[in-house]
Amino acid sequence: MFERLGTPRKPRDLLQAPRLVFSEAVSAGDWALFDSKGRAHVIEGPVRVSANNTQMLLSAALAGAGIAYGPTFVFGEHLRNGELVALLPAYRATELVVQAVYPSARRIPFKVRRFVDYLAEAFGDDPPWDGWSARKTARNRI
Repeated sequence: MFERLGTPRKPRDLLQAPRLVFSEAVSAGDWALFDSKGRAHVIEGPVRVSANNTQMLLSAALAGAGIAYGPTFVFGEHLRNGELVALLPAYRATELVVQAVYPSARRIPFKVRRFVDYLAEAFGDDPPWDGWSARKTARNRI
């Protein structure tokens, strides 16, 4: 695909790229990337594939159908083994976080406290699906 379009170097290079989008995202067709100064760069434009299933978008990306924007818990393994390539390393996407929500901080049942502690340890600042990259800024960007 990059033979025709060239490898994107800046967000504006993605404006005409064949994009693969997750239709259930808050702003499905708009991608936001942030530069080192925190400025947002919004990519809008043509969409080749829109799906409500990230595994379908993963399959389309692996088949070379376009450029996907999504979480590394879906794409990370394929980035790690070289089947996919992370683009625009100088930019970052909005980070996705895992949150535990429970009714009150008072008298938290022991089982709930243990589960929250487990989540914090298992996912922490470096969740296992982000092992493909040593750079924290590369999270959630494909």
